[in-house]
Amino acid sequence: REDTGEVVFRDHLSCPVAAILSADYRNDGMQQVVVCGAEGEVRGYQANSPNQHLAPMDFTMQQALISELTQKKLELLYELTSYQNIKSTFSQAGAMTNLIPSTTRVDSYIAINRETSTCDLVLRTNNECVIRGVVVFGEQIFEEESLFVCPKVLDTQVAVPLQPLKDVSVVLMIKALVGTRSSSTYHIFELEIELPKFAMYAVTEKGAFPEPQSSVNFTLSERVPQVAAYLETRFNHKMPQPGADCQELHLLCLRDKMPMNIRLKTSGGQAQVTILTDNMDIAGELVTDLAAHLGVADVASVVDFPLAMSNFKVILARVEEQNATRLRLNADMADSSNLVKQLLIKAEDMRILGNMAAMRRQYKQLHDLNRDLIADHIKRATNHTALLADLKEVNLMIQRAARMRVGSPKTKVVAASRAAIKSNSFGMLFRIMRDGDGSK
Repeated sequence: REDTGEVVFRDHLSCPVAAILSADYRNDGMQQVVVCGAEGEVRGYQANSPNQHLAPMDFTMQQALISELTQKKLELLYELTSYQNIKSTFSQAGAMTNLIPSTTRVDSYIAINRETSTCDLVLRTNNECVIRGVVVFGEQIFEEESLFVCPKVLDTQVAVPLQPLKDVSVVLMIKALVGTRSSSTYHIFELEIELPKFAMYAVTEKGAFPEPQSSVNFTLSERVPQVAAYLETRFNHKMPQPGADCQELHLLCLRDKMPMNIRLKTSGGQAQVTILTDNMDIAGELVTDLAAHLGVADVASVVDFPLAMSNFKVILARVEEQNATRLRLNADMADSSNLVKQLLIKAEDMRILGNMAAMRRQYKQLHDLNRDLIADHIKRATNHTALLADLKEVNLMIQRAARMRVGSPKTKVVAASRAAIKSNSFGMLFRIMRDGDGSK
């Protein structure tokens, strides 16, 4: 290349070069550079025509493309040579029996493991070949975005424990090292499998765990079988009564061991859905994902979370108390600031009059007042920090209540809740979170 001096193209003859000539090699009236080999090999190279004017940018791009293709050619040649060396090694050592059969296949599926509270990625070969190691790549699943598992005992089946911290749907990219029990080289199988969004939930028997006290009720303009198909896809479990108009699914979260029940019932040609869970975040995530999967624009729901609402009442009481404390501390500080100004003026007057004893008394009072102001400031800072934390919890509670609705009902809940807080109508706020509009 003219700009870097890099060699763009290199060619090799199969024999030594005997001569380099300039001749009409293609009989088209154009002179080419002709290279003749000692064993009769002849190659021609045509230079750029003087009448052919290429833009500098175009010529640079062509050189870069040639360099890229040449590099790719060298990589392929290196890979081909590597394969030939491996084949030659096997042939010399008589180790062709270490190669896996051409029909070898690796199957994968997701299974629940209650003993370890994980959902396992199970890989299994269809013959006697063993899995030596597995590399799994997945976003938001592992801390380092990948996991390598090397089983201590070679077997045809390997279980990779997965414990996602959040309910996310991720496509896992898998690379499995497969070979015979005595082989020193392994074949790499590349697979992909989708981890269901709610894979960390195990199916339980009815009555195995206490029924949750909280619930979310809403109606969808869809048929029950469609909602049931969604649940089977997201939870990776079959419904107990497929195709029925009334169905019920009992689940247990493997993270916090909290039960969750989902009930489906046909009402007026529509699907009435009831989600029983004490976790508002899970309920909101499930409602939002269900609406997105079915393409429903608006979902209005009735929410009943007695334990969460009880804790929310405590938070609101703290916010009210901290607001009163903030106003009282601000008033006290304003009075103290006025007193500081008075003491400073009096102390300065005593200094001008030469009354040093009175001046010292004024400055002593000023010193004590400054100490009290510092203590009040610490109280204000502590109260402000606690107030911000509680206000954050209030905002999170509003967001949780809004996430259990979709579309315009969600927007109405957020706007009405903030208006109720602004007017200190806490009773109205609870009704808004429960019914969505606060009219009842």
